[in-house]
Formats: sequence, C-alpha cells, structure tokens
Amino acid sequence: MPLGNILVTGGGRGIGRAIVTDLVEAGARVAFTYHSNPDQAASLADETKGRARAYSLDLQDPDGPEQLVAGVEKETGQLDGIVNSAGVTTQGLLAITADDEWNRVLDTNLGGPFRVCRAVLPGMLRRRAGAIVNVI
Repeated sequence: MPLGNILVTGGGRGIGRAIVTDLVEAGARVAFTYHSNPDQAASLADETKGRARAYSLDLQDPDGPEQLVAGVEKETGQLDGIVNSAGVTTQGLLAITADDEWNRVLDTNLGGPFRVCRAVLPGMLRRRAGAIVNVI
C-alpha cells in the first residue's frame, strides 16, 4: 500500500531527518519542517532527489501550522499522515531554568504538535483516513 503524502516536523536533523529518509525510501512523498538551519534542510531535500520538500516552521507561531498545512496540501495534495518529531530542550539545570525558557519548551513540544494535529485533522476526518505519530 502506498504511503502517500506525509508531513514530518523537525525533519531537518536528528531523529526527524532519519524519519524523512526512511519514509522516502519506503515510497512516500514527504514535506518536512525545519526551524533554524535552511542549508541543512536544503541538503536533505537534494539528497532525496525532490521526494522530500523543506518548509520553514516556527512551532511557537499559533498560525504557522495552519498556514503550513494549507500550503503543503496546495502544492502536493492531501496529507495522509503526520509525524510530529520537532522539539527543543533547555540548556540549563532545572533549578536555574527561568519560567520563560520552560514555557518555550512546553509551547514548542506540546503546543506545536497540538496545533499541527489541529490543522491536519479536518481533512483526515472528512476522508476518514490518515495517521498521526507523535515522537516524544
């Protein structure tokens, strides 16, 4: 069964990059997001010979996921699945982590996937098909 169009958040590096590579090798068309390294994302898109396309996304932008999903679906067709693999960590000890830093981590790692799922779900519900994977 073909995998169709898959969106991977945080696909430019690390675990997300490995997921993008594996999905492309399995026959999926992949849209993946990056936040801070466009050169690394472009490199991955080149390595996949265009089967994976890079999109910039700030998961803390409340409107970002909805705009992203609309743009990806306009360019590539409906999304059949998403993999939320983007995330951030704090760089300090818990005892000295400021509230604003902790709130950034929570908003990115919890709020971001929530907003991406909310943007993709209406189409999946209409079609009664789709898959969501959240990597924690």
